[in-house]
Amino acid sequence: MKKIKISIVSSHDVNENDFIVRGVFEKMIDEMKKLFKDFPYQKADFINFSFNNEPEQISHDSIVTINPVKYLICKRELYDNIIPVFAIQKVFQENPYFPAFFIANKNSKIQSIRDKEIKTLYAVSKYSASGFIAPIYKLWESGIIESPNEIGVEKKGWKLVKLGTHKEVEERVLDDEFSIGATGQFTNQEDLKNSIVKVLLRYYYLPQDVLAISGDMQPYKEFIEYWLKSFFITNRDANKDLITAFFNSSCRVTGIYEIDSEFRNALHELEIMTNFVVDFEKQKQYNKSKNNNNDDLLISVNLKKMLAKNKTDEVIDALIDHFTIINNRDAVNEAIMHSASNHAIQKQESLSIVDFDDLNRRKAQLSNSLLNLIDRELLRI
Repeated sequence: MKKIKISIVSSHDVNENDFIVRGVFEKMIDEMKKLFKDFPYQKADFINFSFNNEPEQISHDSIVTINPVKYLICKRELYDNIIPVFAIQKVFQENPYFPAFFIANKNSKIQSIRDKEIKTLYAVSKYSASGFIAPIYKLWESGIIESPNEIGVEKKGWKLVKLGTHKEVEERVLDDEFSIGATGQFTNQEDLKNSIVKVLLRYYYLPQDVLAISGDMQPYKEFIEYWLKSFFITNRDANKDLITAFFNSSCRVTGIYEIDSEFRNALHELEIMTNFVVDFEKQKQYNKSKNNNNDDLLISVNLKKMLAKNKTDEVIDALIDHFTIINNRDAVNEAIMHSASNHAIQKQESLSIVDFDDLNRRKAQLSNSLLNLIDRELLRI
Protein backbone atom coordinates (compact mmCIF):
# COMPACT_ATOMS: atom_id res chain seq x y z
CA MET A 1 0.00 0.00 0.00
CA LYS A 2 1.58 3.29 -1.14
CA LYS A 3 1.56 6.22 1.27
CA ILE A 4 2.09 9.93 0.76
CA LYS A 5 4.84 11.16 3.04
CA ILE A 6 3.84 14.40 4.73
CA SER A 7 6.22 16.49 6.81
CA ILE A 8 5.48 19.91 8.28
CA VAL A 9 8.27 21.88 9.95
CA SER A 10 7.85 21.88 13.73
CA SER A 11 9.24 24.81 15.68
CA HIS A 12 7.51 24.04 18.98
CA ASP A 13 6.59 21.01 21.04
CA VAL A 14 4.09 18.62 19.47
CA ASN A 15 0.63 18.85 21.08
CA GLU A 16 -2.97 17.72 20.54
CA ASN A 17 -3.45 20.31 17.77
CA ASP A 18 -0.92 18.46 15.61
CA PHE A 19 -3.42 15.63 15.27
CA ILE A 20 -5.99 18.11 13.95
CA VAL A 21 -3.41 19.31 11.40
CA ARG A 22 -2.83 15.71 10.32
CA GLY A 23 -6.57 15.25 9.94
CA VAL A 24 -6.71 18.20 7.53
CA PHE A 25 -4.08 16.63 5.25
CA GLU A 26 -5.79 13.24 5.50
CA LYS A 27 -8.99 14.91 4.29
CA MET A 28 -7.10 16.35 1.30
CA ILE A 29 -5.81 12.87 0.40
CA ASP A 30 -9.35 11.47 0.67
CA GLU A 31 -10.50 14.10 -1.83
CA MET A 32 -7.67 13.14 -4.20
CA LYS A 33 -8.62 9.47 -3.97
CA LYS A 34 -12.17 10.35 -5.08
CA LEU A 35 -11.07 12.67 -7.88
CA PHE A 36 -8.21 10.83 -9.57
CA LYS A 37 -8.61 7.47 -11.26
CA ASP A 38 -5.97 4.91 -10.30
CA PHE A 39 -4.74 7.19 -7.53
CA PRO A 40 -1.86 5.10 -6.12
CA TYR A 41 -1.88 6.40 -2.55
CA GLN A 42 -4.13 5.08 0.20
CA LYS A 43 -2.88 6.78 3.37
CA ALA A 44 -0.62 9.51 4.71
CA ASP A 45 2.64 8.74 6.45
CA PHE A 46 3.57 11.67 8.70
CA ILE A 47 7.35 11.89 8.93
CA ASN A 48 9.81 14.16 10.71
CA PHE A 49 12.08 15.60 8.02
CA SER A 50 14.67 17.57 9.95
CA PHE A 51 17.90 19.50 9.35
CA ASN A 52 19.93 16.29 9.36
CA ASN A 53 17.84 14.08 7.05
CA GLU A 54 19.09 13.23 3.56
CA PRO A 55 17.23 14.97 0.70
CA GLU A 56 16.58 11.52 -0.81
CA GLN A 57 13.97 10.94 1.90
CA ILE A 58 11.56 13.35 0.19
CA SER A 59 12.52 12.68 -3.44
CA HIS A 60 9.29 10.78 -4.08
CA ASP A 61 5.72 10.44 -2.74
CA SER A 62 6.06 13.60 -0.62
CA ILE A 63 4.28 16.78 0.39
CA VAL A 64 6.45 18.77 2.77
CA THR A 65 7.24 22.13 4.23
CA ILE A 66 10.96 22.77 4.52
CA ASN A 67 12.94 25.55 6.14
CA PRO A 68 14.51 27.79 3.45
CA VAL A 69 18.13 26.63 3.82
CA LYS A 70 17.08 22.98 3.78
CA TYR A 71 14.96 23.68 0.69
CA LEU A 72 17.99 25.14 -1.10
CA ILE A 73 20.03 22.05 -0.19
CA CYS A 74 17.25 19.73 -1.39
CA LYS A 75 16.87 21.70 -4.63
CA ARG A 76 20.61 21.44 -5.26
CA GLU A 77 20.57 17.68 -4.66
CA LEU A 78 17.19 16.69 -6.13
CA TYR A 79 16.81 19.12 -9.04
CA ASP A 80 13.32 18.59 -10.54
CA ASN A 81 12.49 15.93 -7.97
CA ILE A 82 11.47 18.72 -5.62
CA ILE A 83 8.89 21.26 -6.82
CA PRO A 84 8.04 24.44 -4.86
CA VAL A 85 4.31 25.12 -4.56
CA PHE A 86 3.79 27.90 -1.98
CA ALA A 87 5.66 30.00 0.52
CA ILE A 88 4.39 29.53 4.07
CA GLN A 89 2.95 32.17 6.36
CA LYS A 90 3.17 31.55 10.10
CA VAL A 91 1.52 33.01 13.22
CA PHE A 92 -0.87 35.09 11.09
CA GLN A 93 1.91 36.94 9.27
CA GLU A 94 0.86 39.09 6.31
CA ASN A 95 3.97 38.08 4.37
CA PRO A 96 6.11 34.92 4.22
CA TYR A 97 9.22 36.48 5.74
CA PHE A 98 10.72 36.64 9.19
CA PRO A 99 13.56 38.49 10.91
CA ALA A 100 16.52 37.10 12.80
CA PHE A 101 17.35 38.22 16.33
CA PHE A 102 20.28 38.49 18.68
CA ILE A 103 18.94 38.12 22.21
CA ALA A 104 20.47 38.35 25.69
CA ASN A 105 19.57 37.78 29.31
CA LYS A 106 17.49 40.69 30.61
CA ASN A 107 19.70 40.93 33.67
CA SER A 108 23.00 40.97 31.79
CA LYS A 109 25.12 44.06 31.20
CA ILE A 110 25.28 43.27 27.48
CA GLN A 111 23.69 46.06 25.44
CA SER A 112 24.77 45.27 21.86
CA ILE A 113 26.42 42.60 19.72
CA ARG A 114 29.66 44.61 20.03
CA ASP A 115 29.70 44.43 23.82
CA LYS A 116 32.95 43.33 25.49
CA GLU A 117 30.93 41.40 28.07
CA ILE A 118 30.04 38.69 25.53
CA LYS A 119 31.77 35.36 26.13
CA THR A 120 29.46 32.85 24.38
CA LEU A 121 27.27 32.76 21.28
CA TYR A 122 24.44 30.22 21.34
CA ALA A 123 23.18 29.21 17.89
CA VAL A 124 21.09 26.52 16.21
CA SER A 125 22.00 23.95 13.54
CA LYS A 126 24.26 25.07 10.70
CA TYR A 127 21.25 24.66 8.38
CA SER A 128 19.10 27.15 10.30
CA ALA A 129 18.65 30.45 8.45
CA SER A 130 17.90 32.61 11.49
CA GLY A 131 19.69 30.44 14.05
CA PHE A 132 23.08 30.17 12.33
CA ILE A 133 23.51 31.35 8.71
CA ALA A 134 22.11 34.88 9.12
CA PRO A 135 23.71 35.71 12.49
CA ILE A 136 27.16 34.47 11.49
CA TYR A 137 26.93 36.46 8.25
CA LYS A 138 25.67 39.54 10.11
CA LEU A 139 28.58 39.43 12.58
CA TRP A 140 31.02 39.26 9.65
CA GLU A 141 29.19 41.92 7.63
CA SER A 142 29.31 44.20 10.69
CA GLY A 143 33.07 43.71 11.08
CA ILE A 144 32.73 41.99 14.46
CA ILE A 145 34.31 38.71 13.28
CA GLU A 146 37.06 38.30 10.67
CA SER A 147 35.42 35.47 8.73
CA PRO A 148 31.77 34.32 8.45
CA ASN A 149 32.20 30.96 10.14
CA GLU A 150 33.07 29.19 13.37
CA ILE A 151 36.74 30.13 12.98
CA GLY A 152 35.79 33.82 12.94
CA VAL A 153 33.74 33.43 16.14
CA GLU A 154 36.58 31.56 17.88
CA LYS A 155 39.17 34.16 16.82
CA LYS A 156 36.92 36.80 18.35
CA GLY A 157 37.42 34.96 21.63
CA TRP A 158 33.83 33.81 21.93
CA LYS A 159 32.70 30.25 22.52
CA LEU A 160 30.24 29.03 19.89
CA VAL A 161 27.67 26.50 21.12
CA LYS A 162 25.28 24.95 18.57
CA LEU A 163 22.01 23.63 19.97
CA GLY A 164 19.10 21.66 18.57
CA THR A 165 16.31 24.25 18.67
CA HIS A 166 15.56 27.95 19.02
CA LYS A 167 13.91 27.20 22.35
CA GLU A 168 17.17 25.78 23.69
CA VAL A 169 18.98 28.96 22.63
CA GLU A 170 16.54 31.02 24.68
CA GLU A 171 16.91 28.70 27.68
CA ARG A 172 20.72 28.87 27.60
CA VAL A 173 20.70 32.66 27.35
CA LEU A 174 18.42 32.82 30.40
CA ASP A 175 21.07 30.89 32.37
CA ASP A 176 24.09 32.78 31.06
CA GLU A 177 24.49 36.53 31.60
CA PHE A 178 27.67 36.63 29.50
CA SER A 179 26.10 35.25 26.34
CA ILE A 180 24.04 36.22 23.34
CA GLY A 181 21.69 33.96 21.38
CA ALA A 182 21.05 33.74 17.65
CA THR A 183 17.43 32.88 16.95
CA GLY A 184 14.38 33.45 14.80
CA GLN A 185 11.88 33.09 17.62
CA PHE A 186 11.55 33.50 21.36
CA THR A 187 8.80 33.68 23.95
CA ASN A 188 6.48 36.69 23.47
CA GLN A 189 8.49 38.09 20.56
CA GLU A 190 5.41 40.03 19.40
CA ASP A 191 4.93 41.41 22.92
CA LEU A 192 8.40 42.57 23.95
CA LYS A 193 7.22 44.07 27.25
CA ASN A 194 6.41 40.54 28.41
CA SER A 195 9.38 38.87 26.79
CA ILE A 196 11.65 36.94 29.14
CA VAL A 197 14.75 37.98 27.16
CA LYS A 198 15.90 41.28 25.71
CA VAL A 199 16.42 41.88 22.01
CA LEU A 200 19.80 43.33 21.11
CA LEU A 201 19.18 43.47 17.37
CA ARG A 202 16.44 42.54 14.89
CA TYR A 203 17.78 42.30 11.35
CA TYR A 204 17.29 40.96 7.78
CA TYR A 205 14.09 39.81 6.13
CA LEU A 206 14.49 36.08 5.60
CA PRO A 207 12.23 33.92 3.40
CA GLN A 208 9.86 31.68 5.34
CA ASP A 209 9.48 27.91 4.86
CA VAL A 210 8.65 26.49 1.42
CA LEU A 211 5.78 24.06 0.80
CA ALA A 212 6.99 21.62 -1.85
CA ILE A 213 6.08 18.33 -3.50
CA SER A 214 8.25 15.58 -4.94
CA GLY A 215 8.53 15.39 -8.73
CA ASP A 216 6.30 12.32 -9.02
CA MET A 217 3.46 14.32 -7.43
CA GLN A 218 3.44 16.74 -10.39
CA PRO A 219 0.17 15.28 -11.83
CA TYR A 220 -1.58 16.35 -8.62
CA LYS A 221 0.09 19.76 -8.22
CA GLU A 222 -2.82 21.74 -9.64
CA PHE A 223 -5.30 20.07 -7.29
CA ILE A 224 -2.99 20.51 -4.26
CA GLU A 225 -2.72 24.23 -5.08
CA TYR A 226 -6.49 24.51 -5.48
CA TRP A 227 -7.21 22.62 -2.26
CA LEU A 228 -4.75 24.60 -0.14
CA LYS A 229 -6.01 27.91 -1.55
CA SER A 230 -9.55 26.83 -0.77
CA PHE A 231 -8.60 25.94 2.79
CA PHE A 232 -6.39 28.93 3.66
CA ILE A 233 -7.83 31.67 1.41
CA THR A 234 -11.22 31.11 -0.28
CA ASN A 235 -12.90 29.42 2.70
CA ARG A 236 -10.69 30.92 5.39
CA ASP A 237 -13.60 32.16 7.54
CA ALA A 238 -15.33 28.77 7.44
CA ASN A 239 -12.03 27.08 8.42
CA LYS A 240 -11.27 29.59 11.18
CA ASP A 241 -11.22 27.00 13.97
CA LEU A 242 -8.98 24.63 11.98
CA ILE A 243 -6.55 27.44 11.11
CA THR A 244 -6.44 28.35 14.79
CA ALA A 245 -5.50 24.72 15.47
CA PHE A 246 -2.67 25.10 12.94
CA PHE A 247 -1.53 28.21 14.82
CA ASN A 248 -1.60 26.40 18.16
CA SER A 249 0.14 23.29 16.79
CA SER A 250 3.90 22.79 16.62
CA CYS A 251 4.08 24.09 13.03
CA ARG A 252 2.35 27.49 13.55
CA VAL A 253 1.32 27.59 9.87
CA THR A 254 -1.55 30.03 9.30
CA GLY A 255 -1.47 30.71 5.57
CA ILE A 256 0.09 30.27 2.16
CA TYR A 257 1.58 32.76 -0.28
CA GLU A 258 2.25 32.60 -4.00
CA ILE A 259 5.95 32.28 -4.76
CA ASP A 260 6.69 35.51 -6.61
CA SER A 261 9.89 37.18 -7.84
CA GLU A 262 10.47 38.84 -4.46
CA PHE A 263 10.38 35.52 -2.66
CA ARG A 264 12.60 33.84 -5.27
CA ASN A 265 15.07 36.71 -4.93
CA ALA A 266 15.00 36.34 -1.16
CA LEU A 267 15.84 32.65 -1.54
CA HIS A 268 18.66 33.52 -3.92
CA GLU A 269 20.14 36.06 -1.50
CA LEU A 270 19.89 33.52 1.31
CA GLU A 271 21.71 31.01 -0.90
CA ILE A 272 24.53 33.51 -1.45
CA MET A 273 24.67 34.20 2.28
CA THR A 274 24.74 30.45 3.00
CA ASN A 275 27.56 29.88 0.53
CA PHE A 276 29.63 32.55 2.25
CA VAL A 277 29.11 31.00 5.67
CA VAL A 278 29.62 27.40 4.54
CA ASP A 279 32.40 27.85 1.97
CA PHE A 280 34.39 30.89 3.12
CA GLU A 281 37.48 29.00 4.33
CA LYS A 282 37.44 26.63 1.36
CA GLN A 283 37.18 29.55 -1.06
CA LYS A 284 39.98 31.40 0.71
CA GLN A 285 42.17 28.32 0.55
CA TYR A 286 41.27 27.85 -3.09
CA ASN A 287 42.27 31.41 -3.96
CA LYS A 288 45.63 30.80 -2.31
CA SER A 289 46.26 27.70 -4.34
CA LYS A 290 45.19 28.56 -7.88
CA ASN A 291 48.29 26.75 -9.12
CA ASN A 292 46.45 23.54 -8.32
CA ASN A 293 43.78 24.29 -10.94
CA ASN A 294 45.23 21.97 -13.55
CA ASP A 295 45.46 19.10 -11.03
CA ASP A 296 41.84 19.59 -9.98
CA LEU A 297 40.75 19.75 -13.62
CA LEU A 298 42.54 16.48 -14.38
CA ILE A 299 41.03 14.78 -11.31
CA SER A 300 37.53 15.97 -12.24
CA VAL A 301 37.83 14.80 -15.85
CA ASN A 302 39.01 11.35 -14.76
CA LEU A 303 36.24 11.01 -12.18
CA LYS A 304 33.59 11.98 -14.73
CA LYS A 305 34.95 9.37 -17.15
CA MET A 306 34.74 6.75 -14.40
CA LEU A 307 31.19 7.82 -13.60
CA ALA A 308 30.22 7.42 -17.26
CA LYS A 309 31.47 3.83 -17.04
CA ASN A 310 29.23 3.16 -14.01
CA LYS A 311 32.21 2.98 -11.64
CA THR A 312 30.24 4.79 -8.93
CA ASP A 313 31.93 2.99 -6.02
CA GLU A 314 35.39 3.96 -7.24
CA VAL A 315 34.37 7.58 -7.84
CA ILE A 316 32.95 7.94 -4.34
CA ASP A 317 36.03 6.34 -2.73
CA ALA A 318 38.31 8.65 -4.73
CA LEU A 319 36.31 11.72 -3.67
CA ILE A 320 36.42 10.71 0.00
CA ASP A 321 40.19 10.17 -0.19
CA HIS A 322 40.81 13.46 -2.04
CA PHE A 323 38.68 15.62 0.23
CA THR A 324 40.14 13.94 3.33
CA ILE A 325 43.68 14.82 2.16
CA ILE A 326 42.81 18.50 1.64
CA ASN A 327 40.80 18.54 4.90
CA ASN A 328 37.48 19.51 3.28
CA ARG A 329 35.26 18.01 5.98
CA ASP A 330 31.93 19.12 4.51
CA ALA A 331 32.75 17.55 1.15
CA VAL A 332 33.91 14.36 2.87
CA ASN A 333 30.60 14.15 4.74
CA GLU A 334 28.66 14.77 1.54
CA ALA A 335 30.60 12.03 -0.29
CA ILE A 336 29.97 9.63 2.62
CA MET A 337 26.26 10.44 2.39
CA HIS A 338 26.35 9.57 -1.32
CA SER A 339 28.18 6.36 -0.46
CA ALA A 340 25.36 5.36 1.89
CA SER A 341 22.78 6.10 -0.82
CA ASN A 342 24.78 4.05 -3.33
CA HIS A 343 24.97 1.06 -0.98
CA ALA A 344 21.21 1.29 -0.35
CA ILE A 345 20.54 1.30 -4.10
CA GLN A 346 22.82 -1.71 -4.63
CA LYS A 347 21.18 -3.63 -1.79
CA GLN A 348 17.68 -2.95 -3.06
CA GLU A 349 18.75 -3.89 -6.59
CA SER A 350 20.15 -7.23 -5.39
CA LEU A 351 16.94 -7.97 -3.47
CA SER A 352 14.71 -6.78 -6.33
CA ILE A 353 12.53 -4.79 -3.90
CA VAL A 354 12.11 -1.65 -6.07
CA ASP A 355 10.81 -1.36 -9.61
CA PHE A 356 13.23 -0.89 -12.52
CA ASP A 357 12.19 2.69 -13.41
CA ASP A 358 12.51 3.87 -9.82
CA LEU A 359 15.93 2.25 -9.54
CA ASN A 360 17.18 3.96 -12.70
CA ARG A 361 15.80 7.28 -11.49
CA ARG A 362 17.68 6.98 -8.20
CA LYS A 363 20.90 5.98 -9.97
CA ALA A 364 20.61 9.00 -12.28
CA GLN A 365 19.91 11.24 -9.31
CA LEU A 366 23.00 9.94 -7.50
CA SER A 367 25.14 10.49 -10.61
CA ASN A 368 23.85 14.08 -10.90
CA SER A 369 24.65 14.70 -7.24
CA LEU A 370 28.19 13.38 -7.71
CA LEU A 371 28.70 15.51 -10.81
CA ASN A 372 27.46 18.51 -8.85
CA LEU A 373 29.92 17.75 -6.03
CA ILE A 374 32.81 17.43 -8.50
CA ASP A 375 31.93 20.69 -10.27
CA ARG A 376 31.34 22.60 -7.06
CA GLU A 377 34.34 21.44 -5.04
CA LEU A 378 36.95 20.73 -7.72
CA LEU A 379 36.10 23.10 -10.55
CA ARG A 380 34.37 25.80 -8.47
CA ILE A 381 31.48 26.19 -10.91
